[in-house]
Amino acid sequence: MSVVTGGADTFSAAAQAASSGAWDGEVQRVLVPMMGAEALICYRLDEGEHGRRRQAGAGAIASTDVLLELLLSLPISESVPVASLTCRERAALSRASRGVLSVWDGQVTRHAMAPVTVELALVAARNWRAGLEAAGRFAPFCARAMVLRHRPADLAEVQLQAGFYGVGVIVVDERSTELLVEPEPFQRFGFTAAGWRFLEEVYRLAR
Repeated sequence: MSVVTGGADTFSAAAQAASSGAWDGEVQRVLVPMMGAEALICYRLDEGEHGRRRQAGAGAIASTDVLLELLLSLPISESVPVASLTCRERAALSRASRGVLSVWDGQVTRHAMAPVTVELALVAARNWRAGLEAAGRFAPFCARAMVLRHRPADLAEVQLQAGFYGVGVIVVDERSTELLVEPEPFQRFGFTAAGWRFLEEVYRLAR
């Protein structure tokens, strides 16, 4: 898995300021272009699922929401009759990549789980308004924060707007790192196909 080094010092300092949980030994970091922004993703790897995929020769699941919706409806490691699936779900079976599920004797068994958990996404921004927009794209998936290179002049407005949307604000310049607004902890209200697809994309980019 890739980690942040060298030129990503600005992001690394911001991650450390934003959340102590995003800096413990189990959290890995990868700097990637994602959702139209340069983002530092702080994530935890599910070692069991990662090992299972490596053994099966499987990578990230690159498929439509139909397959992911099917997987979410199936129990882990338990056989389900293929005949109980809808026509749409049965069609999705043929699009499953290696290691995702198995079909045998009229039964389908799900093997795949989400391979990572994302703790925090930090986006670089020219100004706080652009940062709000960029960080907002990650709102359905994880806690998020923007990284600025200069302290904004309209600080009260920044704190009001960023606090309302739950977006952290960190200023990293040549002299210091300053946390202006703490990122709001992420609360998941159900696990969706879109949420799983986001985690698969992080896993793909981090490998």
